[in-house]
Amino acid sequence: MALRARIVLALAVAVPLLALAATLVRYFEFRAAADGAGTHGTVVVEQGFTAGSGDEVCTGTFTPDGGGPAVEVDVEVDGRCKEGAVLDAFLVEPAPLHPDWWGRPTAWTAGTGTAAHLAPVVVVIVFLVVPVALAALLLRPRP
Repeated sequence: MALRARIVLALAVAVPLLALAATLVRYFEFRAAADGAGTHGTVVVEQGFTAGSGDEVCTGTFTPDGGGPAVEVDVEVDGRCKEGAVLDAFLVEPAPLHPDWWGRPTAWTAGTGTAAHLAPVVVVIVFLVVPVALAALLLRPRP
């Protein structure tokens, strides 16, 4: 197999695998919060803005129930961000494998445990299978 073909095949496998890993880390954070792991407290939604991807991003300040310092967090809410809203939440610290660009800890609020959080996993798996299959078809030896 030519060097160019090997590079294309390696990229077709590596990029979706990295995306899958990042998506699974986020999914496990969601599961931890849904199962009551993390620190219970309240979060005040301070800002909502539209990210470059078109997704609405909420940020705010989380205060643990048992006292302690307030923490600046990303806030997962059910629906749209409502600035000034005070919500019950579970704080989940970023996993050790988090890329630096992913950001801060996340406060997960009630209602964020929907099947929509599984959609990225399905999409990534599709984007893993399709490129690898196409690469295998395009790069197979020809008689």
